[in-house]
Amino acid sequence: MVSTAARSAATAGAAPAASRAASAGAASARTAGASRLVGAAGRRPARHAHPQPLAPAAGASVVAARTPGPRPATDHDASAVLRAQAAAELLGRADAELLAAQLASDPAERFGHAHMAALRVAGAVLAVLGSRPPRGRTRSAWERLAADAEGFAPWASFFASGARLRSAVDAGRFDAVDEPGAARWVAAAEDFRDEVGLWVEDDTAPLGRSVALAARPVSA
Repeated sequence: MVSTAARSAATAGAAPAASRAASAGAASARTAGASRLVGAAGRRPARHAHPQPLAPAAGASVVAARTPGPRPATDHDASAVLRAQAAAELLGRADAELLAAQLASDPAERFGHAHMAALRVAGAVLAVLGSRPPRGRTRSAWERLAADAEGFAPWASFFASGARLRSAVDAGRFDAVDEPGAARWVAAAEDFRDEVGLWVEDDTAPLGRSVALAARPVSA
């Protein structure tokens, strides 16, 4: 017959072992849960059905990952808050243009909204950087973007190439853009918006993402 002392010793030895096993199981469950959360939130979903950037054409250049450079050193002062607010407002206006582009049925109208959205996004970058137009010479938003944020220069070059197409549409040549061309402009504007949105949240995020930009404007 097992004595009362022996039973007490056995029970005391089993309790820590059971406690350790339960703790290990809980830790494993927490680790698995954390992994699922990281997997769910670690990558931002694409805004459109074809998340791949524009396909390279003849003469296209592939952009290496880069950053547009450090922000001004006064990011924590009052002017930085105002710049951030201005950028947020411009990104909101860009989102409204992109929504209008998605709802429009006419290719020329879709292109126009996409082009305006891209301009708003470029303005958001310039607002964050505190960029001001140079005195004595007028420069477009795309010229300023390429000069002040090198990482976004390929985007600036691409959207600047649509200036003539925009002029043609504004002049009433609505057949200058077909549906596939409009779809590519909208997709490019959405990708540009997403990339700038990520950069606004984290200015050390690499840009480019192997983006291949066509050397000529997308038209009909």
